[in-house]
Amino acid sequence: MKPQDVCIAARFSAVGRRLPTRVGSGVVAIQTLRPPHSSRLLPIACLAVAACTFILFLPFRGATFLNYDDPLYVTENPQVQRGLTADGVAWAFTTSATGTWHPLTWLSHMTIVSLAGLDPAAHHLTNVVLHAANAALVLLVLARATGRLAPSVLVALLFAAHPLHVESVAWVAERKDVLSTFFGLLAVLAWLGYVRAPTRGRYVAAVLAFTASLMAKPMLVTLPVLLLLLDWWPLCRVEGVSGRGRWRRWQPLVVEKLPLAAVAAAAVIVAVSTQHRGENVSGVDTVPIAFRAGHTLVAYVTYLRRTFWPSGLAVFYPYPHRLDAGEVAVAAAVLAAVTAVAVWNARRAPFVLVGWAWFVVSSLPVIGLVQIGMQSTADRYTYVPLIGIFLALAWTAVAIADAVPPWSTAVVAGLAASAVVACGALTLQQLTYWRTDVALYRHALAVTRDNFVAHNNLGLALVSGGDASARAEAAWHFAEALRLRPAYPEAHNNLGGVLLMQGRRTEAIEQFTAALRAKPDFAAAQKNLRLAESYPAP
Repeated sequence: MKPQDVCIAARFSAVGRRLPTRVGSGVVAIQTLRPPHSSRLLPIACLAVAACTFILFLPFRGATFLNYDDPLYVTENPQVQRGLTADGVAWAFTTSATGTWHPLTWLSHMTIVSLAGLDPAAHHLTNVVLHAANAALVLLVLARATGRLAPSVLVALLFAAHPLHVESVAWVAERKDVLSTFFGLLAVLAWLGYVRAPTRGRYVAAVLAFTASLMAKPMLVTLPVLLLLLDWWPLCRVEGVSGRGRWRRWQPLVVEKLPLAAVAAAAVIVAVSTQHRGENVSGVDTVPIAFRAGHTLVAYVTYLRRTFWPSGLAVFYPYPHRLDAGEVAVAAAVLAAVTAVAVWNARRAPFVLVGWAWFVVSSLPVIGLVQIGMQSTADRYTYVPLIGIFLALAWTAVAIADAVPPWSTAVVAGLAASAVVACGALTLQQLTYWRTDVALYRHALAVTRDNFVAHNNLGLALVSGGDASARAEAAWHFAEALRLRPAYPEAHNNLGGVLLMQGRRTEAIEQFTAALRAKPDFAAAQKNLRLAESYPAP
Protein backbone atom coordinates (compact mmCIF):
# COMPACT_ATOMS: atom_id res chain seq x y z
CA MET A 1 0.00 0.00 0.00
CA LYS A 2 1.39 3.36 -1.00
CA PRO A 3 1.65 6.09 1.66
CA GLN A 4 -0.96 8.25 -0.02
CA ASP A 5 -3.38 5.33 -0.11
CA VAL A 6 -3.49 4.82 3.66
CA CYS A 7 -6.49 7.05 4.15
CA ILE A 8 -8.10 6.02 0.88
CA ALA A 9 -8.38 2.36 1.86
CA ALA A 10 -9.57 3.17 5.35
CA ARG A 11 -12.16 5.60 4.08
CA PHE A 12 -13.75 3.59 1.31
CA SER A 13 -13.52 0.02 2.58
CA ALA A 14 -16.06 0.98 5.23
CA VAL A 15 -18.34 3.12 3.04
CA GLY A 16 -18.92 0.81 0.11
CA ARG A 17 -19.61 3.38 -2.61
CA ARG A 18 -17.68 5.05 -5.38
CA LEU A 19 -16.22 8.50 -4.74
CA PRO A 20 -13.34 10.25 -6.52
CA THR A 21 -10.70 11.46 -4.12
CA ARG A 22 -7.99 14.03 -4.77
CA VAL A 23 -4.59 13.43 -3.20
CA GLY A 24 -2.09 16.25 -3.54
CA SER A 25 -2.27 17.50 -7.11
CA GLY A 26 -3.56 14.29 -8.65
CA VAL A 27 -6.84 12.43 -8.68
CA VAL A 28 -7.01 8.84 -7.56
CA ALA A 29 -9.87 6.91 -9.11
CA ILE A 30 -11.60 4.57 -6.71
CA GLN A 31 -13.57 1.65 -8.05
CA THR A 32 -16.87 0.73 -6.50
CA LEU A 33 -16.12 -1.08 -3.26
CA ARG A 34 -18.57 -3.43 -1.64
CA PRO A 35 -18.68 -3.56 2.14
CA PRO A 36 -15.85 -5.89 3.14
CA HIS A 37 -16.72 -9.53 3.71
CA SER A 38 -15.49 -9.10 7.26
CA SER A 39 -18.36 -6.68 7.95
CA ARG A 40 -20.70 -9.67 8.02
CA LEU A 41 -18.51 -11.16 10.71
CA LEU A 42 -18.53 -8.00 12.81
CA PRO A 43 -21.52 -8.88 15.06
CA ILE A 44 -20.05 -12.34 15.66
CA ALA A 45 -16.66 -10.85 16.44
CA CYS A 46 -18.18 -8.38 18.91
CA LEU A 47 -20.04 -11.17 20.71
CA ALA A 48 -16.91 -13.32 20.76
CA VAL A 49 -14.77 -10.54 22.24
CA ALA A 50 -17.40 -9.78 24.88
CA ALA A 51 -17.69 -13.49 25.76
CA CYS A 52 -13.91 -13.92 26.04
CA THR A 53 -13.71 -10.85 28.28
CA PHE A 54 -16.49 -12.12 30.51
CA ILE A 55 -14.91 -15.57 30.81
CA LEU A 56 -11.53 -14.06 31.64
CA PHE A 57 -12.96 -12.11 34.58
CA LEU A 58 -15.63 -14.64 35.62
CA PRO A 59 -13.44 -16.31 38.31
CA PHE A 60 -13.43 -12.99 40.12
CA ARG A 61 -17.12 -13.29 41.02
CA GLY A 62 -16.15 -14.70 44.44
CA ALA A 63 -14.24 -11.57 45.48
CA THR A 64 -15.26 -9.43 48.44
CA PHE A 65 -15.82 -5.72 48.86
CA LEU A 66 -12.68 -3.78 49.72
CA ASN A 67 -12.17 -1.36 52.60
CA TYR A 68 -10.78 1.21 50.13
CA ASP A 69 -13.65 3.46 48.93
CA ASP A 70 -16.16 0.60 48.65
CA PRO A 71 -17.67 1.60 52.04
CA LEU A 72 -17.97 5.17 50.81
CA TYR A 73 -19.68 4.13 47.59
CA VAL A 74 -21.72 1.11 48.66
CA THR A 75 -21.33 -0.83 51.88
CA GLU A 76 -21.55 2.06 54.37
CA ASN A 77 -23.42 4.59 52.25
CA PRO A 78 -26.95 4.91 53.67
CA GLN A 79 -28.37 6.40 50.48
CA VAL A 80 -27.01 3.61 48.30
CA GLN A 81 -28.02 0.92 50.80
CA ARG A 82 -31.67 1.92 50.41
CA GLY A 83 -31.52 1.03 46.73
CA LEU A 84 -33.10 3.03 43.94
CA THR A 85 -35.58 5.45 45.52
CA ALA A 86 -36.91 8.89 44.64
CA ASP A 87 -34.94 10.44 47.49
CA GLY A 88 -31.87 8.55 46.34
CA VAL A 89 -32.20 9.85 42.79
CA ALA A 90 -32.46 13.43 44.07
CA TRP A 91 -29.45 12.87 46.29
CA ALA A 92 -27.42 11.40 43.41
CA PHE A 93 -27.91 14.54 41.32
CA THR A 94 -27.12 16.98 44.12
CA THR A 95 -24.34 15.39 46.15
CA SER A 96 -20.58 15.73 45.79
CA ALA A 97 -19.87 13.35 48.67
CA THR A 98 -16.77 11.84 47.06
CA GLY A 99 -15.45 15.12 45.71
CA THR A 100 -16.89 14.36 42.27
CA TRP A 101 -20.30 14.92 40.70
CA HIS A 102 -21.20 11.61 39.06
CA PRO A 103 -24.96 10.97 39.46
CA LEU A 104 -25.12 8.08 36.97
CA THR A 105 -22.51 6.20 38.98
CA TRP A 106 -24.59 6.56 42.13
CA LEU A 107 -27.72 5.44 40.29
CA SER A 108 -25.92 2.34 38.98
CA HIS A 109 -24.85 1.34 42.50
CA MET A 110 -28.38 1.93 43.81
CA THR A 111 -29.85 -0.17 41.03
CA ILE A 112 -27.66 -3.18 41.81
CA VAL A 113 -28.48 -2.86 45.52
CA SER A 114 -32.20 -2.87 44.64
CA LEU A 115 -31.73 -6.02 42.54
CA ALA A 116 -29.20 -7.97 44.59
CA GLY A 117 -28.67 -6.20 47.88
CA LEU A 118 -25.09 -6.12 49.15
CA ASP A 119 -24.04 -9.37 47.51
CA PRO A 120 -20.49 -8.53 46.33
CA ALA A 121 -20.74 -11.00 43.42
CA ALA A 122 -23.54 -8.96 41.81
CA HIS A 123 -21.59 -5.72 42.11
CA HIS A 124 -18.42 -7.28 40.70
CA LEU A 125 -20.26 -8.97 37.84
CA THR A 126 -21.81 -5.63 36.88
CA ASN A 127 -18.34 -4.21 36.39
CA VAL A 128 -17.33 -7.27 34.40
CA VAL A 129 -20.37 -7.00 32.12
CA LEU A 130 -19.62 -3.32 31.49
CA HIS A 131 -15.98 -4.12 30.72
CA ALA A 132 -17.04 -6.84 28.29
CA ALA A 133 -19.43 -4.40 26.62
CA ASN A 134 -16.67 -1.82 26.39
CA ALA A 135 -14.33 -4.31 24.70
CA ALA A 136 -17.04 -5.08 22.14
CA LEU A 137 -17.65 -1.35 21.61
CA VAL A 138 -13.94 -0.73 21.03
CA LEU A 139 -14.06 -3.35 18.30
CA LEU A 140 -17.26 -1.94 16.82
CA VAL A 141 -16.02 1.66 16.81
CA LEU A 142 -12.70 0.84 15.16
CA ALA A 143 -14.20 -1.56 12.62
CA ARG A 144 -16.84 1.00 11.64
CA ALA A 145 -14.24 3.76 11.39
CA THR A 146 -11.58 1.84 9.45
CA GLY A 147 -13.30 -1.07 7.74
CA ARG A 148 -10.57 -3.38 9.06
CA LEU A 149 -11.74 -6.22 11.27
CA ALA A 150 -8.52 -8.03 12.22
CA PRO A 151 -6.63 -5.08 13.79
CA SER A 152 -9.85 -3.91 15.45
CA VAL A 153 -10.21 -7.32 17.10
CA LEU A 154 -6.59 -7.14 18.27
CA VAL A 155 -7.13 -3.72 19.87
CA ALA A 156 -10.32 -4.94 21.56
CA LEU A 157 -8.63 -8.06 22.95
CA LEU A 158 -5.65 -6.11 24.28
CA PHE A 159 -8.07 -3.63 25.85
CA ALA A 160 -10.02 -6.49 27.42
CA ALA A 161 -7.06 -8.51 28.70
CA HIS A 162 -4.39 -6.00 29.70
CA PRO A 163 -3.57 -6.20 33.44
CA LEU A 164 -3.51 -2.41 33.78
CA HIS A 165 -7.28 -2.53 33.33
CA VAL A 166 -7.85 -4.91 36.24
CA GLU A 167 -8.22 -2.05 38.71
CA SER A 168 -11.07 -0.46 36.77
CA VAL A 169 -12.96 -3.76 36.63
CA ALA A 170 -12.11 -5.49 39.93
CA TRP A 171 -12.79 -2.50 42.17
CA VAL A 172 -16.49 -1.92 42.84
CA ALA A 173 -15.83 1.74 43.65
CA GLU A 174 -14.42 2.16 40.13
CA ARG A 175 -17.79 1.45 38.53
CA LYS A 176 -17.55 5.05 37.38
CA ASP A 177 -14.62 4.16 35.12
CA VAL A 178 -16.23 1.35 33.14
CA LEU A 179 -19.60 3.15 33.09
CA SER A 180 -18.12 6.42 31.83
CA THR A 181 -16.20 4.61 29.10
CA PHE A 182 -19.31 2.70 28.04
CA PHE A 183 -21.20 5.92 27.34
CA GLY A 184 -18.09 7.56 25.87
CA LEU A 185 -17.68 4.77 23.30
CA LEU A 186 -21.38 5.01 22.50
CA ALA A 187 -20.81 8.72 21.86
CA VAL A 188 -17.99 7.92 19.42
CA LEU A 189 -20.17 5.32 17.71
CA ALA A 190 -23.00 7.83 17.35
CA TRP A 191 -20.54 10.38 16.02
CA LEU A 192 -19.35 7.96 13.34
CA GLY A 193 -22.96 7.54 12.28
CA TYR A 194 -23.35 11.31 12.11
CA VAL A 195 -20.20 11.70 9.98
CA ARG A 196 -21.43 9.18 7.44
CA ALA A 197 -25.02 10.46 7.35
CA PRO A 198 -25.32 13.85 9.10
CA THR A 199 -28.69 14.22 10.77
CA ARG A 200 -29.83 16.15 13.81
CA GLY A 201 -30.87 12.94 15.55
CA ARG A 202 -27.43 11.37 15.25
CA TYR A 203 -25.76 14.55 16.49
CA VAL A 204 -28.09 14.77 19.49
CA ALA A 205 -27.44 11.09 20.25
CA ALA A 206 -23.68 11.76 20.32
CA VAL A 207 -24.10 14.77 22.61
CA LEU A 208 -26.41 12.89 24.99
CA ALA A 209 -24.09 9.88 25.19
CA PHE A 210 -21.14 12.19 25.82
CA THR A 211 -23.07 13.98 28.56
CA ALA A 212 -23.93 10.63 30.17
CA SER A 213 -20.26 9.67 30.08
CA LEU A 214 -19.29 12.81 31.96
CA MET A 215 -22.13 12.24 34.45
CA ALA A 216 -20.57 8.88 35.31
CA LYS A 217 -17.01 10.23 35.57
CA PRO A 218 -15.52 13.38 34.03
CA MET A 219 -12.64 11.46 32.45
CA LEU A 220 -13.49 11.88 28.78
CA VAL A 221 -13.60 15.69 28.73
CA THR A 222 -11.02 15.53 25.93
CA LEU A 223 -13.42 13.68 23.60
CA PRO A 224 -13.91 16.65 21.21
CA VAL A 225 -10.15 16.66 20.58
CA LEU A 226 -10.09 12.88 20.21
CA LEU A 227 -12.81 13.15 17.56
CA LEU A 228 -10.65 15.64 15.67
CA LEU A 229 -7.88 13.04 15.68
CA LEU A 230 -10.30 10.53 14.16
CA ASP A 231 -11.29 13.15 11.58
CA TRP A 232 -7.70 13.10 10.36
CA TRP A 233 -7.36 9.32 10.50
CA PRO A 234 -9.11 7.02 9.83
CA LEU A 235 -12.07 9.18 8.70
CA CYS A 236 -9.75 11.27 6.50
CA ARG A 237 -12.07 14.27 6.43
CA VAL A 238 -9.24 16.63 5.48
CA GLU A 239 -7.77 14.49 2.71
CA GLY A 240 -7.63 15.81 -0.79
CA VAL A 241 -6.70 19.36 0.23
CA SER A 242 -3.14 20.61 0.44
CA GLY A 243 -1.40 23.72 1.70
CA ARG A 244 -3.49 26.45 3.27
CA GLY A 245 -6.65 24.81 2.06
CA ARG A 246 -6.14 21.96 4.46
CA TRP A 247 -6.07 24.28 7.44
CA ARG A 248 -9.26 25.94 6.20
CA ARG A 249 -10.80 22.48 5.97
CA TRP A 250 -10.24 22.01 9.70
CA GLN A 251 -12.40 25.02 10.59
CA PRO A 252 -15.82 23.42 10.04
CA LEU A 253 -14.64 20.25 11.77
CA VAL A 254 -13.77 22.31 14.83
CA VAL A 255 -17.00 24.29 14.69
CA GLU A 256 -19.19 21.18 14.53
CA LYS A 257 -17.66 20.01 17.82
CA LEU A 258 -18.27 23.24 19.73
CA PRO A 259 -21.46 21.91 21.43
CA LEU A 260 -19.45 18.90 22.63
CA ALA A 261 -16.72 21.25 23.81
CA ALA A 262 -19.30 23.31 25.72
CA VAL A 263 -20.51 20.16 27.51
CA ALA A 264 -16.90 19.27 28.32
CA ALA A 265 -16.19 22.77 29.64
CA ALA A 266 -19.23 22.59 31.92
CA ALA A 267 -18.05 19.23 33.23
CA VAL A 268 -14.59 20.62 33.94
CA ILE A 269 -16.05 23.55 35.89
CA VAL A 270 -18.24 21.23 37.96
CA ALA A 271 -15.37 18.78 38.55
CA VAL A 272 -12.90 21.44 39.66
CA SER A 273 -15.51 23.06 41.91
CA THR A 274 -16.49 19.82 43.65
CA GLN A 275 -12.90 18.67 44.03
CA HIS A 276 -11.97 21.99 45.63
CA ARG A 277 -14.93 21.73 48.01
CA GLY A 278 -13.77 18.26 48.93
CA GLU A 279 -10.25 19.61 49.51
CA ASN A 280 -8.84 16.99 47.13
CA VAL A 281 -6.87 19.37 44.91
CA SER A 282 -3.28 20.19 45.89
CA GLY A 283 -2.38 23.88 45.61
CA VAL A 284 0.72 25.22 43.89
CA ASP A 285 2.18 25.98 47.29
CA THR A 286 2.01 22.28 48.13
CA VAL A 287 3.00 20.94 44.70
CA PRO A 288 4.82 23.63 42.67
CA ILE A 289 4.20 23.96 38.93
CA ALA A 290 7.77 22.98 38.02
CA PHE A 291 7.49 19.82 40.11
CA ARG A 292 4.17 18.94 38.47
CA ALA A 293 5.65 19.41 35.00
CA GLY A 294 8.57 17.11 35.78
CA HIS A 295 6.30 14.55 37.39
CA THR A 296 3.99 14.66 34.36
CA LEU A 297 6.84 13.67 32.05
CA VAL A 298 7.84 10.82 34.35
CA ALA A 299 4.21 9.70 34.70
CA TYR A 300 3.74 9.39 30.93
CA VAL A 301 6.83 7.20 30.64
CA THR A 302 5.78 5.20 33.71
CA TYR A 303 2.46 4.38 32.05
CA LEU A 304 4.30 3.36 28.87
CA ARG A 305 6.61 1.10 30.84
CA ARG A 306 3.69 -0.56 32.61
CA THR A 307 1.94 -1.03 29.27
CA PHE A 308 4.81 -2.97 27.73
CA TRP A 309 6.10 -4.50 30.97
CA PRO A 310 3.14 -4.69 33.39
CA SER A 311 4.92 -5.77 36.56
CA GLY A 312 4.76 -4.31 40.06
CA LEU A 313 1.16 -3.13 39.65
CA ALA A 314 -0.47 -1.90 42.87
CA VAL A 315 -3.69 -0.35 44.12
CA PHE A 316 -1.86 2.79 45.24
CA TYR A 317 1.40 4.49 44.21
CA PRO A 318 2.53 7.20 46.68
CA TYR A 319 3.23 10.67 45.32
CA PRO A 320 6.99 11.30 45.35
CA HIS A 321 8.54 13.85 47.69
CA ARG A 322 11.34 14.55 45.22
CA LEU A 323 12.20 13.99 41.58
CA ASP A 324 15.52 12.91 40.20
CA ALA A 325 16.67 15.37 37.52
CA GLY A 326 18.17 12.55 35.48
CA GLU A 327 14.89 10.64 35.53
CA VAL A 328 13.00 13.71 34.32
CA ALA A 329 15.56 14.27 31.54
CA VAL A 330 15.32 10.66 30.38
CA ALA A 331 11.51 10.84 30.42
CA ALA A 332 11.56 14.03 28.37
CA ALA A 333 13.95 12.43 25.86
CA VAL A 334 11.78 9.32 25.52
CA LEU A 335 8.61 11.34 24.96
CA ALA A 336 10.34 13.62 22.47
CA ALA A 337 11.73 10.65 20.55
CA VAL A 338 8.38 8.85 20.34
CA THR A 339 6.63 12.06 19.26
CA ALA A 340 9.31 12.76 16.62
CA VAL A 341 8.98 9.26 15.16
CA ALA A 342 5.19 9.53 15.07
CA VAL A 343 5.26 12.95 13.38
CA TRP A 344 8.01 11.94 10.94
CA ASN A 345 5.96 8.96 9.74
CA ALA A 346 2.61 10.75 9.84
CA ARG A 347 1.90 10.34 6.12
CA ARG A 348 3.04 6.75 5.82
CA ALA A 349 1.63 5.62 9.17
CA PRO A 350 -0.98 8.12 10.39
CA PHE A 351 -2.32 5.54 12.82
CA VAL A 352 0.87 5.80 14.89
CA LEU A 353 0.51 9.56 15.36
CA VAL A 354 -3.24 9.27 16.05
CA GLY A 355 -2.71 6.47 18.56
CA TRP A 356 0.09 8.33 20.32
CA ALA A 357 -1.88 11.59 20.38
CA TRP A 358 -4.93 9.72 21.73
CA PHE A 359 -2.80 8.38 24.59
CA VAL A 360 -1.28 11.78 25.41
CA VAL A 361 -4.46 13.84 25.10
CA SER A 362 -6.84 11.47 26.91
CA SER A 363 -4.36 11.20 29.81
CA LEU A 364 -4.24 14.96 30.37
CA PRO A 365 -7.11 15.15 32.94
CA VAL A 366 -5.33 12.66 35.23
CA ILE A 367 -1.64 13.01 34.41
CA GLY A 368 -0.92 15.26 37.40
CA LEU A 369 -0.91 18.80 36.01
CA VAL A 370 -3.89 19.24 38.34
CA GLN A 371 -2.94 17.04 41.30
CA ILE A 372 -5.96 15.34 42.85
CA GLY A 373 -5.49 12.95 45.73
CA MET A 374 -2.32 11.43 47.16
CA GLN A 375 -1.41 9.04 44.33
CA SER A 376 1.37 9.66 41.82
CA THR A 377 -0.18 7.45 39.14
CA ALA A 378 -3.04 4.95 39.02
CA ASP A 379 -3.65 1.93 36.82
CA ARG A 380 -7.31 2.94 36.37
CA TYR A 381 -6.19 6.14 34.63
CA THR A 382 -5.03 4.07 31.63
CA TYR A 383 -8.46 2.61 30.86
CA VAL A 384 -9.22 4.95 27.95
CA PRO A 385 -5.70 6.19 27.01
CA LEU A 386 -4.37 2.70 26.24
CA ILE A 387 -6.83 2.40 23.37
CA GLY A 388 -4.50 4.76 21.49
CA ILE A 389 -1.37 2.69 22.19
CA PHE A 390 -3.15 -0.53 21.20
CA LEU A 391 -4.44 1.12 18.02
CA ALA A 392 -0.93 2.19 16.99
CA LEU A 393 0.46 -1.30 17.71
CA ALA A 394 -2.33 -3.18 15.93
CA TRP A 395 -2.21 -1.14 12.74
CA THR A 396 1.58 -1.25 12.72
CA ALA A 397 1.33 -5.04 12.90
CA VAL A 398 -1.05 -4.99 9.93
CA ALA A 399 1.30 -2.71 7.98
CA ILE A 400 4.17 -5.11 8.65
CA ALA A 401 2.04 -8.10 7.65
CA ASP A 402 1.12 -6.34 4.39
CA ALA A 403 4.78 -5.60 3.64
CA VAL A 404 6.35 -9.00 4.35
CA PRO A 405 6.04 -12.20 2.30
CA PRO A 406 2.77 -14.10 2.80
CA TRP A 407 4.39 -16.82 4.89
CA SER A 408 5.62 -14.18 7.35
CA THR A 409 2.08 -13.00 8.04
CA ALA A 410 1.56 -16.05 10.23
CA VAL A 411 4.53 -14.97 12.33
CA VAL A 412 3.03 -11.52 12.88
CA ALA A 413 -0.34 -13.06 13.76
CA GLY A 414 1.36 -15.46 16.16
CA LEU A 415 3.16 -12.63 17.93
CA ALA A 416 -0.11 -10.69 18.25
CA ALA A 417 -1.90 -13.73 19.65
CA SER A 418 0.97 -14.34 22.07
CA ALA A 419 0.69 -10.77 23.35
CA VAL A 420 -3.03 -11.22 24.04
CA VAL A 421 -2.47 -14.55 25.80
CA ALA A 422 0.34 -13.08 27.90
CA CYS A 423 -1.89 -10.17 28.92
CA GLY A 424 -4.66 -12.58 29.86
CA ALA A 425 -2.33 -14.66 32.02
CA LEU A 426 -1.04 -11.56 33.81
CA THR A 427 -4.60 -10.34 34.34
CA LEU A 428 -5.58 -13.66 35.95
CA GLN A 429 -2.62 -13.31 38.29
CA GLN A 430 -3.47 -9.69 39.08
CA LEU A 431 -7.06 -10.63 39.86
CA THR A 432 -5.88 -12.91 42.66
CA TYR A 433 -4.56 -9.86 44.53
CA TRP A 434 -7.90 -8.08 44.27
CA ARG A 435 -9.97 -10.86 45.85
CA THR A 436 -9.43 -9.71 49.46
CA ASP A 437 -8.17 -6.65 51.31
CA VAL A 438 -5.26 -8.49 52.90
CA ALA A 439 -3.99 -9.94 49.61
CA LEU A 440 -4.32 -6.57 47.85
CA TYR A 441 -2.38 -4.53 50.38
CA ARG A 442 0.29 -7.15 51.08
CA HIS A 443 0.99 -7.22 47.37
CA ALA A 444 1.08 -3.41 47.21
CA LEU A 445 3.62 -3.31 50.05
CA ALA A 446 5.71 -5.95 48.26
CA VAL A 447 5.98 -4.01 44.99
CA THR A 448 6.05 -0.35 46.16
CA ARG A 449 7.99 1.75 48.65
CA ASP A 450 6.77 4.07 51.41
CA ASN A 451 3.17 3.06 50.77
CA PHE A 452 1.41 4.64 53.73
CA VAL A 453 -2.07 3.96 52.30
CA ALA A 454 -1.35 0.24 51.91
CA HIS A 455 -0.03 0.09 55.50
CA ASN A 456 -3.12 1.84 56.87
CA ASN A 457 -5.62 -0.19 54.87
CA LEU A 458 -3.88 -3.48 55.59
CA GLY A 459 -4.02 -2.64 59.29
CA LEU A 460 -7.73 -1.94 58.96
CA ALA A 461 -8.27 -5.29 57.25
CA LEU A 462 -6.30 -7.12 59.94
CA VAL A 463 -8.30 -5.49 62.75
CA SER A 464 -11.49 -6.90 61.27
CA GLY A 465 -9.97 -10.37 61.75
CA GLY A 466 -10.54 -10.03 65.47
CA ASP A 467 -7.72 -11.97 67.15
CA ALA A 468 -5.01 -10.42 69.31
CA SER A 469 -2.09 -11.25 67.02
CA ALA A 470 -3.86 -9.62 64.06
CA ARG A 471 -4.54 -6.51 66.15
CA ALA A 472 -0.88 -6.34 67.14
CA GLU A 473 0.20 -6.53 63.50
CA ALA A 474 -2.42 -3.94 62.59
CA ALA A 475 -1.04 -1.53 65.21
CA TRP A 476 2.41 -1.92 63.67
CA HIS A 477 1.07 -1.11 60.19
CA PHE A 478 -0.79 1.96 61.49
CA ALA A 479 2.39 3.15 63.21
CA GLU A 480 4.36 2.57 60.01
CA ALA A 481 1.81 4.58 58.03
CA LEU A 482 2.25 7.45 60.51
CA ARG A 483 6.01 7.21 60.25
CA LEU A 484 5.73 7.67 56.49
CA ARG A 485 3.00 10.34 56.71
CA PRO A 486 2.81 11.90 60.21
CA ALA A 487 -0.29 14.03 59.51
CA TYR A 488 -2.49 11.10 58.46
CA PRO A 489 -5.78 11.41 60.36
CA GLU A 490 -7.17 8.02 59.32
CA ALA A 491 -4.07 6.20 60.57
CA HIS A 492 -4.16 8.13 63.87
CA ASN A 493 -7.81 7.21 64.34
CA ASN A 494 -7.25 3.56 63.44
CA LEU A 495 -4.23 3.24 65.72
CA GLY A 496 -6.25 4.81 68.51
CA GLY A 497 -8.96 2.23 67.99
CA VAL A 498 -6.52 -0.67 68.31
CA LEU A 499 -4.92 0.86 71.41
CA LEU A 500 -8.36 1.24 72.97
CA MET A 501 -9.08 -2.44 72.26
CA GLN A 502 -5.82 -3.30 74.02
CA GLY A 503 -6.84 -1.28 77.09
CA ARG A 504 -4.32 1.52 76.47
CA ARG A 505 -6.81 4.33 77.00
CA THR A 506 -4.39 7.25 77.45
CA GLU A 507 -2.43 6.42 74.29
CA ALA A 508 -5.68 5.96 72.37
CA ILE A 509 -6.88 9.42 73.43
CA GLU A 510 -3.58 10.88 72.20
CA GLN A 511 -4.12 9.29 68.77
CA PHE A 512 -7.73 10.46 68.46
CA THR A 513 -6.65 13.96 69.45
CA ALA A 514 -3.88 13.90 66.83
CA ALA A 515 -6.41 12.79 64.21
CA LEU A 516 -8.62 15.77 65.05
CA ARG A 517 -5.68 18.17 64.89
CA ALA A 518 -5.03 16.99 61.35
CA LYS A 519 -8.73 16.91 60.42
CA PRO A 520 -10.97 18.86 62.84
CA ASP A 521 -14.25 17.71 61.24
CA PHE A 522 -13.30 14.00 61.35
CA ALA A 523 -16.57 12.55 62.67
CA ALA A 524 -15.21 9.05 63.38
CA ALA A 525 -12.34 10.44 65.46
CA GLN A 526 -14.74 12.71 67.37
CA LYS A 527 -16.95 9.74 68.21
CA ASN A 528 -14.00 7.56 69.22
CA LEU A 529 -12.52 10.31 71.41
CA ARG A 530 -15.82 10.68 73.29
CA LEU A 531 -15.95 6.91 73.72
CA ALA A 532 -12.37 6.72 75.01
CA GLU A 533 -12.92 9.60 77.45
CA SER A 534 -16.02 7.83 78.82
CA TYR A 535 -13.98 4.78 79.74
CA PRO A 536 -12.95 4.70 83.41
CA ALA A 537 -9.30 5.59 83.94
CA PRO A 538 -7.14 2.56 84.90
